[in-house]
Amino acid sequence: MKNKNKFIWLSLAITLIALPCNVFAKTVKDLENEVNKYVAQLQEKQSKIAKNDAEVAEIKKKIADIEAQITAAEDEMDRLEKEIEESNKKIADKKEQSKKIMKYFQVINSGNTYLEYIFEAQTYADLIYRFEVVNQILGYNNSQIESWNEKVIYNEQ
Repeated sequence: MKNKNKFIWLSLAITLIALPCNVFAKTVKDLENEVNKYVAQLQEKQSKIAKNDAEVAEIKKKIADIEAQITAAEDEMDRLEKEIEESNKKIADKKEQSKKIMKYFQVINSGNTYLEYIFEAQTYADLIYRFEVVNQILGYNNSQIESWNEKVIYNEQ
């Protein structure tokens, strides 16, 4: 028994030395309050995360809208550039046609070729035919000049 008492005393001494002296006792109420505090912090952080996610989604939507507008503007710009090229080609064609018309006009005005052509008719039917041919030529020339002027005005705009 003596050995047994020594053993108990020795165990008790080692336990007292080995155990920390500061013991903190918390009640259930203290633990509940601590848990509630952490839950409130967690909810606050989750709320901030949700708010940030909403802001990020809104910014991504704005970026997508701006990219769509940029794409539409680039498409419109390409279309307008092609239209300008076509207009320039038409203007060049009309310029060539007008040069030809001006040559014919100079030839006609210098010798009244149209009148000579009309009056060289041998019959009344031939006279009417020649008169209509001259009218058609003049009408075509006038429409070409008018069309060319419209193209020039359109391209300048």
